Amino acid sequence: RGSARPLPLRLEGDAAAGAETKVLRVTEPEQTFVFVEVPEEPVPSLLRNYSAPVKLLCPGRSQADLQFLMAHDTDPFNRWEAGQELAQQILVAMITGDAP
Repeated sequence: RGSARPLPLRLEGDAAAGAETKVLRVTEPEQTFVFVEVPEEPVPSLLRNYSAPVKLLCPGRSQADLQFLMAHDTDPFNRWEAGQELAQQILVAMITGDAP
């Protein structure tokens, strides 16, 4: 999360790193994709430029990651969605008494 620049992506099994955006074909209810030679810990920006209605569950996204996406993501919808998810996390924490 050191920089806000996109990272070159290489999936395990690919010959070389490709572009900074990768389309992953999801054909199963649950799948694992392993990226290799990642120079720093990434904050993934998922479903970029995607317009079909989907529900993607990403448990464990930290408030710091969501704040980072709000500030730096180049996809306007993903910036907005990060804000929505962050607000939901904060509100749930306030309701359950887990807020700092």
